[in-house]
Amino acid sequence: MTQDSDSLKVRLAALQSDSTLWDGVATDLDGQKSAAQALTLDAGAVSHVAAQLGFLDTYHTVQSMLTTLLGLGADNARHVSTALNNAAVAYQGRDQETAHTFNSMKSD
Repeated sequence: MTQDSDSLKVRLAALQSDSTLWDGVATDLDGQKSAAQALTLDAGAVSHVAAQLGFLDTYHTVQSMLTTLLGLGADNARHVSTALNNAAVAYQGRDQETAHTFNSMKSD
């Protein structure tokens, strides 16, 4: 095994490891989004004064914004994971094509 071959394996493993990490981030953010969506309040949970001052409307607005941002974060993390995985696949494919071309040239 050559140093270049070892280096390629290390790079591919790093890309795949990072891809897995970002996929885990997406999963974690999905879980946080679900937890935030489950935190519901109704008029019985707050004082009459808080309800009159619009606390529930503010709470629901913030909850909606938070769940939207967590969802976007999960989507972005998934995109990063996919991009890293695609880069590893492309990198490995190019290396195999180059090796094949080089070996074909050697046999000519």
